[in-house]
Amino acid sequence: MSNIATQIFHIFFLLCFCSEIWPITTQKNRNPSLQQGPCNLPSFLITEIQNYQPIADEIMNAAISGAWKGRTFEGVTTFVDKYVNRLSGTPELEESIDYMMEKMIAAGLDNVRGEDVQVPRWIRGEEKATLVEPVVKTISILGVGPSVGTPIGGISSEVIVVRSFDELDEKKDEILGKIVVYNQGWLGSYVETSQYRGNGPTRASAYGAVAALIESATPYSLYTVHTGGIYYGSTYPRIPAACITREDAEFLFRVYSREKVWFLT
Repeated sequence: MSNIATQIFHIFFLLCFCSEIWPITTQKNRNPSLQQGPCNLPSFLITEIQNYQPIADEIMNAAISGAWKGRTFEGVTTFVDKYVNRLSGTPELEESIDYMMEKMIAAGLDNVRGEDVQVPRWIRGEEKATLVEPVVKTISILGVGPSVGTPIGGISSEVIVVRSFDELDEKKDEILGKIVVYNQGWLGSYVETSQYRGNGPTRASAYGAVAALIESATPYSLYTVHTGGIYYGSTYPRIPAACITREDAEFLFRVYSREKVWFLT
């Protein structure tokens, strides 16, 4: 393996290993609730990491203004443009792994190999949701991975819109058999806002909801849907979950505030 390639891989490993410890405690503008205290790495490991500073500087200079200027960005964009969707278990992921292994071998790395592993495969099917009362309106949705699907024929149910988990708890006796829509808005950070996507469906299921639609976790929207992952757990039934745009979340809240809302998903 070439010396520069060896250095890159060492630095990459050490930065990834420490990324959950150092940035949280050194960035003053982070949410105080996310701070996890001082770095508790052994002193010998801290010394070893600090010794890589000259190598890190060399790599950064090469990537920003030296022989590798522009090549990293070009390589990443070529990769993601060629292999757009790389969910676990898909042919696209397998092809992207083969592509990267070929690039690593061409770069002179030693012992490049792939290993067989068992991973879950989630297949995104057809997704649609329609407001049927008090007006007919198609809602743009994007399933939360790895959401369960609706039964054959979909789900037809009344909607209840909440703006917070506190409001969900307050209305727990009204939720049984309904679709819960979260209209939480942007709460100042991605971590705080996305908890409604990650935990919202399960919390709604605890009160008997049959599905959940969650406002996308973003401060800005041009009728764009943003999604991510869900954490079901094993305590409550798994219900279908999808993200909706900020515009539709606000629309549903306004309509729900005036009269009954009914959905077909």
